[in-house]
Amino acid sequence: MQWRQIWAAATLVLCTAGVAHAKPITDADLAPIRLGKNDALARELILRQEWGAAAKTVNGVSAGANLVRGWLLEKANNHEAALVALSGVESAIPILADLVFLTRGRAFMGLERYPDAAKVLAKVRSNDAIGWAARRAYALALREAQLNSAAAKAYQVLINSGRGADIRSGLLGLARVENARKRPKAALELALRLDLEYPADRKSVV
Repeated sequence: MQWRQIWAAATLVLCTAGVAHAKPITDADLAPIRLGKNDALARELILRQEWGAAAKTVNGVSAGANLVRGWLLEKANNHEAALVALSGVESAIPILADLVFLTRGRAFMGLERYPDAAKVLAKVRSNDAIGWAARRAYALALREAQLNSAAAKAYQVLINSGRGADIRSGLLGLARVENARKRPKAALELALRLDLEYPADRKSVV
């Protein structure tokens, strides 16, 4: 697969997902990668965010097409099919491995396979938008798996990130972990900090 096709696949997925701050998707962005027999329809459905219908039209055989199809299937809540589509893609396109891990982790979470999700999400190493999205998902997967000690550490990473949105997620998530651990005082302290520092974003920790 050509590097131009790889980057086209990444641009398609990232721009549509809102994961990366990039220009809107155009036909020029999508043209280098062949999505399937009816490229025009596939592009139109993706731009309209009709995820399930778009996934059905992406029937190309390249790793880039598999990545796009897997991402679309996950967005359409067809998690088992997403896992199948993403199988081996990180080996074929190592430069996009973190995106594959993030999408696979979300698919596992959709299936409530939280330990599997955490294992995959832990592989993400980048410090870009994909990396931080994976760290948020990783912390949530650990909490849903009731691995509270590990979840507390993961949420602390978010709190220490210096990134406003991730600090908020970390405070809220850690408050919920402490609540689950029967530590109401610690949960209340975190909730109060969330209320003081981010008053518009406070949510229930129950």
